[in-house]
Amino acid sequence: MLINGGLIAAQEKLPIFGASFDGTNDYLTRGAGYTGSVDGKVGIYACRIRFNGGDGVQQRIHSSVVFSALLKNANNTISAVGYNVASSNILNLVSNTAYTSSSGYINILASWDLANSLAHLYINNVDDENTGATTKTNDTIDYTQANHSIGGEFNGNFKCNADINVLYFNPAAYIDITSSANRLKFFDAAGKWVPSRTGNGSEPTGTAPILYVPLQYTVFQRNLGTGGQLTVTGALTEPA
Repeated sequence: MLINGGLIAAQEKLPIFGASFDGTNDYLTRGAGYTGSVDGKVGIYACRIRFNGGDGVQQRIHSSVVFSALLKNANNTISAVGYNVASSNILNLVSNTAYTSSSGYINILASWDLANSLAHLYINNVDDENTGATTKTNDTIDYTQANHSIGGEFNGNFKCNADINVLYFNPAAYIDITSSANRLKFFDAAGKWVPSRTGNGSEPTGTAPILYVPLQYTVFQRNLGTGGQLTVTGALTEPA
């Protein structure tokens, strides 16, 4: 490429969107509650992820101790779960489809409003909820836990062997994702993440979520949401 008669020998490398968790050492922890978080009956998860291994093994994508979580189960289905203060499961959204290391990138979108018996799970813009396994009890999820984590449980169990591009968690809002227009606020028709990678993630609902991590492996622990920062255990790398 020529600029003013000069040859540019190398291009500046653009930031990589995503971080690779190796399934052995890597995960992030908050080490405290999310700033401003309160218990509630609504919530939204959005995540773009590619599993690289660990088929047939549970992997925690996000976890608030064990009281709310987004995970891949041991049977390779995807779940969004929530528990009340009595440790009773009051939210359980499970996918019909199993996702493995051969599935490539998948876009997960879940939203719930337990007070109105609403809960939905879409993967790759398709309703993938196993309605026979769904739990949606009109009760309050205990979101105000003493620790939270990404890429594994806070104690290092159930680590992800995956590339995570973005993780969004909003325990203070519900959005009707049965509406295609609302799904397009998160992922466009080509499956690309819509909200700004440098903003606070407020575009889908008008309010910044507690957790918004559009991961870049060089600044992987940065939470652009309102809940505070996380600490890295291990060493995340650039996705393949």
